[in-house]
Amino acid sequence: TAVDALGRIYVAVSSDATNRRFPGTYLGSILRFNADGTVPGFSPVFSRGLAQSSALAFSDTDGLLWLAGHDGVRNVLLDVPLSGGQPRAAALDDALVSTGAIVGLRSRREGEGIEGVVVDSVNKRAIRFFHGSGGSVSSAIELPQDSTPIAAGMAQSGQVVVALRTVTDEIILLRVAAPA
Repeated sequence: TAVDALGRIYVAVSSDATNRRFPGTYLGSILRFNADGTVPGFSPVFSRGLAQSSALAFSDTDGLLWLAGHDGVRNVLLDVPLSGGQPRAAALDDALVSTGAIVGLRSRREGEGIEGVVVDSVNKRAIRFFHGSGGSVSSAIELPQDSTPIAAGMAQSGQVVVALRTVTDEIILLRVAAPA
């Protein structure tokens, strides 16, 4: 979910990639609601979404709503113009980013792009990525091998936080500061 400057709430609803099981539903859509829960206009559907949506973030500087997730083939970012129109896919051309679920996004200042975090549970790492007009770059954060990532996110400061479950069922938080 994400909230814009007017207090409207945006919700990304995942689908089964084909919507064959539930045609005519809101699956695979981005829904928009007023702050009081009412629907602006005649439908809550704001835009099409992704098969597996995982994060939303606003970029106040360029008026875009960013949606991260999986399109059924690979991890992608969609930039959704708030003025309407079709979302545009921004392929993440970094191999590291395609290995897990994008779980956190944050907008960079002054239209510099978007950055996020991907959790790769198989290879026990979190990957911080940046996507801007020049393409994508990433860096891996190795996680303790005796733990399982259960949640992750990115603070507005750029700090990555990963919640891990240890083999003794303890929950620990791993915090990684934003690069200077």
